[in-house]
Amino acid sequence: MRPEQLTLRVGPPATGGSFISRTPEGQVVFVRHGLPGEVVVAEVTERTARYLRADAVEILEPAAERVVPRCPLAGPGGCGGCDYQHSALAAQRDFKSTLIATQLRRVAGLDLPVEVEGLPGDDGFSWRTRVRFSVDETGALGFHRHRDRTVVATPSCPIAAQGIEALGLEQWRWNGADSVEVTAHPSGDAAVVACTSRRGHEIDLPRIAGVGFSVDGEVRQRPAHTHIAIAGRRFAVSAGGFFQVHRAAAAVLHQAVLELAQVGPGDVAVDLYSGVGLFASALADLVGPKGKVVAVERDAVAAETARTNLADLPQVDVVTGDAGRLEARGIRPAVVVCDPARRGLGRHGVDKIVELAPRRILSVSCDPATFARDLALLSTAGYQLTALRAIDLFPQTEHVELIGTLEQR
Repeated sequence: MRPEQLTLRVGPPATGGSFISRTPEGQVVFVRHGLPGEVVVAEVTERTARYLRADAVEILEPAAERVVPRCPLAGPGGCGGCDYQHSALAAQRDFKSTLIATQLRRVAGLDLPVEVEGLPGDDGFSWRTRVRFSVDETGALGFHRHRDRTVVATPSCPIAAQGIEALGLEQWRWNGADSVEVTAHPSGDAAVVACTSRRGHEIDLPRIAGVGFSVDGEVRQRPAHTHIAIAGRRFAVSAGGFFQVHRAAAAVLHQAVLELAQVGPGDVAVDLYSGVGLFASALADLVGPKGKVVAVERDAVAAETARTNLADLPQVDVVTGDAGRLEARGIRPAVVVCDPARRGLGRHGVDKIVELAPRRILSVSCDPATFARDLALLSTAGYQLTALRAIDLFPQTEHVELIGTLEQR
C-alpha cells in the first residue's frame, strides 16, 4: 500500500527535531527534513487522533538555508541521529533559540531572548568524541532510524571525531554484539571501546594496538581508561563512562564554572552529578586549600574515578550517593553546580538543593524542557534566574547546552 502523501508549507521548529505544519483541515503535522517556509511533499509516517508525523520526501519550494547533507543517510528512512544536517549552521542555532525561548515562556513563565553561541572554528562536523553504535543482524555497526528500532548500517559518521573514524570500527563485523560505544578525544591518550553482548554470544573483537576494549564491563584489552587533558589536568574516563561529548565542551564548561561560580578562598562549594570530577576541579581552584568542595555522584565507578582524578586536591571530598547525604551532614555551600542527566533535577533534586540553601546555583542542562521545569520549581523555592548561556555543543541535532545562573531572592 502506497504511503499517504501531503503537500504542506512548513512552519516553525518543534521539539524532537521536526517542524510544525498543518493540513488544510487544520490538523497538526510534525515534519522532519523540511525547513520553515518551504513547500514540501510529506510522506505520513504516523497518525494519531491529535497529530500526524511525516517526512519531507520532495522539496517543491526550498528555503535559502537549505544545504546538501554531508551524510547520505541524513534523510527520510536513514539514520535518526542528525535532525538538522540539511540546514545551514546559523539557521540551526536560530531553531534552537526559538525552542529554548518557547520552553522558558510556556513552562517557567519567563519571556527571555536567547542567543545560541557557536564555538570558534566549529563547522558542525567531527565534534562527537563518544559514539554509541547499535549492531544489525549482519554484525554491521549503525544507528536507529527516527522513532524506530531498525538499525541503519553506517559506513562512516561525519559528526564523529576524527579519532573515532580513524579506527575503522565500522568496517568490522561485530557478530554477537548488541552495542559498541567508543570514546576518542583529541586530547586523550588512547581510544577505549565498550561492548555489550547479546545474551549467550561471544564477540570477536578486532585487534587494534593501543585501543582498550571491554565487554559487558570486563576489560579484555588494556587500557581500561582514556586520559583526557582539560585545563592542565588529566581526567581518566573509562570505556562506556560519561564525559562531555563535544571535543571542546569540557574546556568551555570548565571555564564557564570558573567565571560564574563567584566563590573564593575558604568558601564551600558542591558539585552535584559530578561524574569524574570536571566541575569539582574548577571549584577546587576557586576555593583553594582552605576551602571545601563536595562532589556528589550516584555512579560508584564514576565516583571512584573522580577520587583518582582529584587525589592531589585535599579540599575535594567525593561522596557516592545523592544530595540528601550532604544535608544530613550540615553542609551549607555558597554555590551548587548541578549537571544532571537529560531528565533534569525534578522535584526530588530541587528539594535537595533547596535544603542546602546555597546563595547561588549553576544549573547545566542539555534539555530545554526539563531545564525550564526545574527553573519553575526553583523559582517557587525562592531562586531567580539572573543569567543564561546557550552553547551549541550538539551541531546538526536539536540538542543544546544550557548554563543557568540562579540567585536567592
